[in-house]
Amino acid sequence: MATDSPHMIAGVPIPDHSAEPTETWFSRLWLAMPEWWGQAAGAFAMFVWLGFEVPAYFSNFWTMGAWFRFADGTQVNIPWTRVLVDLNILLVGLAFVFRRPARIRSARANEVLLSLLAGWWPLLPFLALALLSLFDQSAAAEWRVFIQRPWMNFPQVFGGASLIILGNALDLSGYATLFRSFSVLPEARELKTTGLYRFVRHPVYLGQFISQAGVWLIFAPAHWVWWSFYVTFIVLQLWRTKREDAVLERAFGNEYRTWKERTFWFV
Repeated sequence: MATDSPHMIAGVPIPDHSAEPTETWFSRLWLAMPEWWGQAAGAFAMFVWLGFEVPAYFSNFWTMGAWFRFADGTQVNIPWTRVLVDLNILLVGLAFVFRRPARIRSARANEVLLSLLAGWWPLLPFLALALLSLFDQSAAAEWRVFIQRPWMNFPQVFGGASLIILGNALDLSGYATLFRSFSVLPEARELKTTGLYRFVRHPVYLGQFISQAGVWLIFAPAHWVWWSFYVTFIVLQLWRTKREDAVLERAFGNEYRTWKERTFWFV
């Protein structure tokens, strides 16, 4: 007679904390929190973001997204750069709502905190701009110039917009494949080997590398701050992939190792 696996009871996946440092105060506190808290917080953040974005679709759609201004003052916008970003946010919000229970939950403080930092990293300059806009308009104006070129030529706009569109299209495909297995933290739910995951172990991160190159290496001023900001983002995301790979290998064993051998990743 067939028996349940160590991670299943009556066919239902159960969390595995066997290798987690549950003796630390952080891990005890984190694992005491039910998973739905994280799901609710993630979904709430995504849908609040969309709540601020959606009105522009009905009032000034063709003036959204990346833009290029000609010498005579004529401005051309590329709204698809923003549309793809918002579609990704929508898909992530829905993924939080319908997410499967984790087989293995992350509980190490460094895994949780660094993963959250990496996830929010691309938004930090814009969150800073939003806060400055609330308290100091002159400082906000200076910061706005610092995070976007005061002048741009067409090759920069075309190159940056192309990278943003390509990267976010990869993200959208990756999120669509993951969907109920999506997680911000290194956790195991289901091993995905279809779609882009047939070729790349982390297509979402690959898409983020490409799209953020479009944002920070082309649209932002050529300044060491933004080069460092982008490199730090790459390092954080590569660290996340190492942790995620370790969790997936622990959860799926030979199935994961076979898949890993036929797919590409940087580390």
